[in-house]
Amino acid sequence: MKRFLTVFLAFAIIMASCLPALADGLFDVPLEVTINGIHAEKVDPLDDQRLGELNQLLGHIGVTLRTGQENDTVWSGISISVDGNTVDEVWLGERAEDVLICLPGNETAYSAFGLSALDTVLGTEPVRVSEMMLPDLFLSDAEAFVDVFFAERDGVEVTKESQTVRDTNEVTYGRVTSRHRVVADDSSAVKEAMLASCPEGALKRFLSDLTITEIKDCYALCKKDGKAAKVVFNGMVTDQRGMAYQVTLEWKIRRGEKNAADRDHMTLTYKGEAAVGSLEFRLTRKSAGEVTYDIYNWEQNGFTMTKGKKDTIHVKRDDGDLVTGEISIHLSGSDKTVLNLNFDVQIGEGVSGNIEWKLEGASTFSGTAVIHKIEAEAVGQPQDVTAVPLPDGRAEREAIAQAFSDHIASKLIARLVLLENQEDTIYLRKDMTEEAWNEIITAARELLGMTGGEE
Repeated sequence: MKRFLTVFLAFAIIMASCLPALADGLFDVPLEVTINGIHAEKVDPLDDQRLGELNQLLGHIGVTLRTGQENDTVWSGISISVDGNTVDEVWLGERAEDVLICLPGNETAYSAFGLSALDTVLGTEPVRVSEMMLPDLFLSDAEAFVDVFFAERDGVEVTKESQTVRDTNEVTYGRVTSRHRVVADDSSAVKEAMLASCPEGALKRFLSDLTITEIKDCYALCKKDGKAAKVVFNGMVTDQRGMAYQVTLEWKIRRGEKNAADRDHMTLTYKGEAAVGSLEFRLTRKSAGEVTYDIYNWEQNGFTMTKGKKDTIHVKRDDGDLVTGEISIHLSGSDKTVLNLNFDVQIGEGVSGNIEWKLEGASTFSGTAVIHKIEAEAVGQPQDVTAVPLPDGRAEREAIAQAFSDHIASKLIARLVLLENQEDTIYLRKDMTEEAWNEIITAARELLGMTGGEE
C-alpha cells in the first residue's frame, strides 16, 4: 500500500507544481483541484480479483490541491483524505528558485535552492512542470526585449556589422543581413540596459535576480527588417545567492513568415558552483492563443532526459477564455512511467474546469479532477514559516523523505482500516486471521487517538 501512496504523492506534487505555472500564465487567482475516483487500471502482479479489491479501497481516497500567492511565495497545499476525513497535509512553497517544504507535524519548513519539490520530498528528481511551463512566458517578453535592446543605448555600445551572414546551423531561418554585437566594459551597464528594455513580466523578474559579471560574446543576427533571427549569449552570471555560473544561450527565432507558424529553438547550458545543467526545447505558436513546446533535452545535476523521451505541453486559449491542453511528461527521466493530463478550464471572472489524468507504467492509475477558483482566505497557506536549510547529505535527505512517507502512510492506512464498510477493506486483510485483523484495528484507533468510538 505504501508503494501506491508514493505514486499518489508523486502525482499530487506534480499537479501542485503545475498549478502555479498555469496560474502565472493564464490567471492570477487562488485555485483548488479536487481529485476523486482514483482507479487502478493495471498493477503488476495483481490479478483482476485483487485489482477489483484494490479499487474498492481506492474509492475512499481523495486528494485536494490548493494554491495561492502570499507576498513573493506561491504556496501549494496537498491534502489527502479518506471519506472526507483529512489524513494530513503538506505544503510546497516556490519563491524564485527556492523550494520550501512544510511537512506534517513540523513547525518549520525545509528550504532547498534549485531542487524540484518531488526530489526534496520523495528523493527523486523529475523535470519540474512549473519550469517546463515557463518558456513561452519568458519568450513573449524576450521577443519585445530583443527588438529594443539590440540598438544604440546609453552606456552600452552596440556595433552593427553590415556584411551579409548566413546562419548555417538552421537554413530554414533564411538569410540574415547584419550582426549586432554588444561590446561592454561595464557588465552592470548591460544589465541596467536589459532591465530598461524588458517589459514587466516573468523575464524581467528573472533577470532582476541575476548579475552579469562577464560578457564573452553577445550578439544578434538580424534580417532586413531589423528583427533578430538568432540571439547568442556567452558569459558569467551570479544568482541571488552569489553563486557563479558559466552560461551559454542560443535562441533561434522564426516569426511571421508566410504560411508558417512562429517557431523557436532554444538551447541553454549552465555550469557553476551550485548546479550543472542544460535545456533544449522547441516552441511552436500557431496563434496568440495556441502554443506547443517540446522538451528535447533536460539535464540537471546528473539527471538527464534524452530526445528519445520527448515531453510535450500544448496549451490553447480561444476567444471565449476557454483554455484547453495536453501535458505529457516522463517521470524521473524514465521511459516507463508517463503522466498524461488533458484539461479544459474556463477562465475570466470565474475559473472552473476539468482534468483527465493517467499515470502509465508498471502500474497504471487514472481519474478525473475538478478545478475551480476559491477565495484567498480559503487557501490556508502556512503563516510566518521558519525556514531551515535542507541537509546536503544524501542519507539525511533520505531519512527526511522516509519519515515523511511513513507519517502519511501510517495515518492513511489507519483511516482505511477503519472504514465503516469493512467489505471494502478486503484488499488489506486478505488471508489474515480475525485475531490479527482486530489487533490492526486497535492499533489504527490508537494511532488516530480514537477512544470509545469517538475521535
